[in-house]
Amino acid sequence: MNKLFISCPMNGATKEEIGKRMEILHKLAELHFGEDLEVIDTWIEEDAPQNCKNTRVWYAGESIKRLSEADYYVGIDVHSYEYEKYFGCFVEDAIVHTMDIPICIFPKEIFIKD
Repeated sequence: MNKLFISCPMNGATKEEIGKRMEILHKLAELHFGEDLEVIDTWIEEDAPQNCKNTRVWYAGESIKRLSEADYYVGIDVHSYEYEKYFGCFVEDAIVHTMDIPICIFPKEIFIKD
């Protein structure tokens, strides 16, 4: 089964809200790509190491490791977000647009109300 990387805004959301967003994006991706997809777990439980100087970079790096497993990518349009608030989504989006991974992007209004 092909693997799906879901780029989902997590900043300021509860684990329950994130789970709902991930479920919706998973279903939308399967409809878009026309096949059942295994979701790559992108929830990073562990904390950044104590000697880490920039935790956002560390978490982005962990996310990128998981992105390397993806056959498909689904996310939301991050370009209308505040960069600082959604740093990880910007990083994932920039990387996936330069790689040979099929992409499906949805408008942010599906999940986030300004």
